[in-house]
Amino acid sequence: MDDKKPGHTPNRKRLIDVGNEDSDTKEISTSTAASSKAMKMMDSMGYIPGKGLGQGTRIAFASEEVEVAERKVWLSKCASATLLSVDDWIELGQRQLSMENEHTFCDPQVLKAVLDSKSALDVLDKSLIRRARDKSNPFVTIGKAFFQNRAALKMANIDAACDFMFTSPRDRQGVARECDPLFFADVYAGPGGFSEYVLWRKGKASVESFEPCYGQAGDGDVYKGVNILHFRDYVKANTGGKGVHFTMADGGFSVEGRENNQELLSHWLYLCQCLLALTITRPGGHFVVKLFDIFT
Repeated sequence: MDDKKPGHTPNRKRLIDVGNEDSDTKEISTSTAASSKAMKMMDSMGYIPGKGLGQGTRIAFASEEVEVAERKVWLSKCASATLLSVDDWIELGQRQLSMENEHTFCDPQVLKAVLDSKSALDVLDKSLIRRARDKSNPFVTIGKAFFQNRAALKMANIDAACDFMFTSPRDRQGVARECDPLFFADVYAGPGGFSEYVLWRKGKASVESFEPCYGQAGDGDVYKGVNILHFRDYVKANTGGKGVHFTMADGGFSVEGRENNQELLSHWLYLCQCLLALTITRPGGHFVVKLFDIFT
């Protein structure tokens, strides 16, 4: 059966219009933010008291060419680590709950600028933010296409950008691997967009092609070691002891009101997802995981 490939969109031009069509957009109170850094940033962006940010104005920018082709840049190969050397990396201390001083691996000025920019959004109406976000992304009109949600398109994009190395694995010489059936794991998969794409791509629409597993505790909690060990044994038992060809992890949770600290709050989740992937992915396999920010 021939594999399906997502359609390729040609280069196109567009005009960006940041005017406001909605007449019910809420105005921003100047009394609560007049002295804040956010208000100063808004002033520099053209905020007018009583009119909001850009309300009643229409700004047309010059034509912008949108390039569809994506260029991937791989990290350079790291030196092999031993269990002893990894132990030396561990430092014990108080849990950090704020990003302000987390600049060991990045420029502190860049970190501050990003956090200030994100904080400036806190005083804006959510509908205004959503509209601006949608207008900044030329592909938002694609929506979910014929899938049940946009997550499927994200995985389709990742797979295509990486020469379909997930759904059509090849060896180091570029020769297609004989892997029928193709085994994969989808961690924190709800509502299932990643799996939906893979099953569609391989022409497997039947529910028999996918089997849920919630671990020994029966709750699907990847934070629990018993669930990780149970899933490892389950995968090995059903793949001839080899493991899956690739693992996908799309875990996340609401951080409303704590957006600037999302990376710190998500560390535990990242660690557990990576640990699970290492226990079930076969040698030469692949792992894709969603991360929020990369400062730490």
